[in-house]
Amino acid sequence: VAEFTGTFILVFTVGCNVLANNPVWGGVSIACSLMVSIYALGKASGANFNPAVSLALAMAGKMDQGLKRAGIYVCVQVFAGLCASFSYCILYGSHVNLGPTKGFGWWQAMLCEMFYTFMLCFVVLNTAASKKLGGQNQFYGLAIGFVIVAGAYGPGAVSGGCFNPAVAIAIDASSISEGFGWCLVYTAFELLGAVLAVDAFWAVRPEERIGMPPPRESKPHTKLVAE
Repeated sequence: VAEFTGTFILVFTVGCNVLANNPVWGGVSIACSLMVSIYALGKASGANFNPAVSLALAMAGKMDQGLKRAGIYVCVQVFAGLCASFSYCILYGSHVNLGPTKGFGWWQAMLCEMFYTFMLCFVVLNTAASKKLGGQNQFYGLAIGFVIVAGAYGPGAVSGGCFNPAVAIAIDASSISEGFGWCLVYTAFELLGAVLAVDAFWAVRPEERIGMPPPRESKPHTKLVAE
């Protein structure tokens, strides 16, 4: 229920901001909706609200029951996204199209989606799930939300700024009368970003991969990788 609620709020906010043509504050609005949901529902479900995040957490060993739990979360997140997309379509009497924006090709859009999904998952793993910081700070929600702010005002103008398969699928489904399929490409590159984020997480925090407690100070090569 928590994953459904948080994902619904996120996707509904995305759709409403796009259809309301709110380019100035849209990114902040979307980021804030994610942040408040993380703080409100984090203790209930872990506040994933994103299939890519669920995959990253499961692969990194940060989710109970691993990929099985992640699969359940993904199904709920996609369903919530679809419900939200149909809700904003009914509210505005219009829909949002998915795809690279005018003047950009598919590979440019997919690079943006992959990189910023990577950044999102990497920040989640480091601030909310690592042995050193997970459960020991109150800034994790802000850090995660600011990734969305950065993505919305940068690559958002190239790809639309989904960084979330549930968002991509929901948007594509809402405009199915004009074609369907871009969400599959978006999802593939977003999930690739999640996988790369796990590798990067293990590279800067090698203790996470081998099951050791965090060191007092990182080794020189780890510091260089982080830099």
